[in-house]
Parts: sequence; structure tokens; C-alpha cells
Amino acid sequence: SWVRQPDLRRFAEKRFRRLAPALWVAVLLTAILFAPLSRFPIADYFAHKEFWRYLGNGVFLPRADGLPGVFDTWPFPSVNASLWTLKFEVACYAAVAVLGLVKLLRPWAVMACLVAAYVIVALKLTPTGIVYYIDMFSYQFRFFAVGALLFFFRDRVRASWWAVAACLAVMVAASYLGVAKELAPFCVGYATIAIGTLARLPEPNGDYSYGIYVYAFPVQQLMYPASMAFAFPSLANIALSLPIVVLLGWLSWRIVEQPALRFKVKPKPVSATA
Repeated sequence: SWVRQPDLRRFAEKRFRRLAPALWVAVLLTAILFAPLSRFPIADYFAHKEFWRYLGNGVFLPRADGLPGVFDTWPFPSVNASLWTLKFEVACYAAVAVLGLVKLLRPWAVMACLVAAYVIVALKLTPTGIVYYIDMFSYQFRFFAVGALLFFFRDRVRASWWAVAACLAVMVAASYLGVAKELAPFCVGYATIAIGTLARLPEPNGDYSYGIYVYAFPVQQLMYPASMAFAFPSLANIALSLPIVVLLGWLSWRIVEQPALRFKVKPKPVSATA
């Protein structure tokens, strides 16, 4: 996005329109529609500090993924645990903007940042206070940086099913050797983009991935009781949730995301002076 149009205001505007509107709708919908599921009375539910902290997800505040009295007896007492990654995604966009502004958005600079991120993660800092955010940003940035490098070298790196298979084999071996987290940014990053390139699917009528992301966890939580009735509850949960989540992703794209991306602020006309 920055390479195509290296302008801070345009870059920030496009990132905002891509992330914020769908997130706001998802956060508000879950906060309001899940109220009847709470063990608290409605008035206490909306007055509870946890409710207002949950709304903070709409502006990427520190993690607060639960709602008062909702799913708090589930094995994982959360409404939307996925949203914690968004603040780090925004931080990665900010890193792109900073590198772009100082004319350092180049492969070598991204490689240097990637090495620095690996060093910070390897230090295994005590995850408290600001150190937690530095450590988690570094961990997530490794994937982002690999994606950026694949973009920079897109004319040199071939997408190959053999390479995808090799990456997956390496990840299986790495999981047994205890180094999966270190190799995942490269292996999973390459495999994901290569599969998307090689699949040659018909041109989609939209991008539903973000909507799927923001609605998947709440739907899976809703399906938890039903999935426990099956012999393989994890697979049952996926089977029950997936059609609903894809539908919500499609609705999010059609009703919220696509209109937000198409919206353009018209410049004010300049008044003629005598």
C-alpha cells in the first residue's frame, strides 16, 4: 500500500477504512446481542466496567476480550479472543509508515528489523508492562516482515507446490524439535502466500477474510455446547461454525467493509477571490 502511494495521510486513511468500520460493527454487535447470555441483569451488564473495557477493542486498547457474565464458565472464558492481535497489526502498519517516511522502506531495512525482532524474542523477556508489548510486537512483526520481503522479492521467489510441501514437512519436524515458532514466519508465511497464488481460484466477488476473522471466535463460543455432544468436539465446532462465520464475513464485506473502502471524502471547493 505504501509502495503504491507513499503518502502518510493516504496510507493511514486506507488502513483506517480497512480495519476500523468492520471492527466497530463486530464489537458493538457482540456487546449488545450477547447481553441476554449474561448471568448479570441487563442494567448491571451495561454498567459493568468489563462491558466498557470490551468496547475498547474498537480503538485497539489493551486486551479485554470478555463480556460480564458471558461464557465465563466456558473452558476459555472469552467472547472474542482473536482481537488482541489487531493492536500489533496496527503497530506493524505504523512501522511501515515510519520506514517509508525516512526513506528506509527497502528490503535490507526490513531484514534488519526482522533480525532485531528475532533477537528480542530470543531474549525471553519477562512479559510485564511495556515489555509485554515489545515482546509480542516483535513476535508478530516477524510474520509481517516475511510477508513484506516476499512482496519485495515477488519477481524472484517462485510459488511451487513442492516448496509448499517442503515447508509443511519442515514445520512438522520443527514441532518435534521444539523450534516451530522460530521457523513458522518463513515456512507458514511462504506456504500461505504460495497456496493463495497457486490455487488459481476464480476471482472472488469480495474479500471476506477480515469479517471471518472478527466473527469466528464469538460464533465458535456460541457453538461450544452443541459441539460437545459429538465424539470429536473440535471438528464438530469447526463444522457447525464455519457456514455461519463465512456468511457473517460475506455480510460484513457487503454491508460494512466494501462501502467503507469505496467512501471518498470530497475536497471542499476553493472559493474564488476577487
